Amino acid sequence: MEELGGINHVTFVTQDLDRLIAFYEEAFGAHKLLELPIPYLKGRHAFVDVGGGSVLHPFEIPGNEQPSPDLPMFARGRVDHFALQVPRGSLDRLGDRLVGMGVSTGEITDFGVVRVLSFKDPDGLHVELGEWVGGDNPRDLDMSSASDQELFVKMGLTTAGR
Repeated sequence: MEELGGINHVTFVTQDLDRLIAFYEEAFGAHKLLELPIPYLKGRHAFVDVGGGSVLHPFEIPGNEQPSPDLPMFARGRVDHFALQVPRGSLDRLGDRLVGMGVSTGEITDFGVVRVLSFKDPDGLHVELGEWVGGDNPRDLDMSSASDQELFVKMGLTTAGR
């Protein structure tokens, strides 16, 4: 277990980003660290610090319907992905291990404040390894250096209007 340091972030879709952030701030004293637009989807996303070096990473994408929250357990849909926190400097080595297992390309994406490496677990769920850049707690990082640019370029999407 020395390879992991808990949860880095959990990514999911919300119908109302402002309402969601306000709820977590009011109920738990969480704090919005970052909000960025997603021009090609006319949406936006945020990092919400929930303590312990972990963040919620909600996305608001217009027209993206969610299952009813009133459905029974296991019929409500699933989280888009989550990221496990890894110690700084271990992302390349762990990436090599995952490439050797045939579950990752080993490609690391740098978002300015967090570097991530994606893989698929045995059930096909997209999972990431995340490494905060410049510290161990996102609360202490300079969020002005956050950028989606590298991901948009890799996906062949435009970043016009940003």
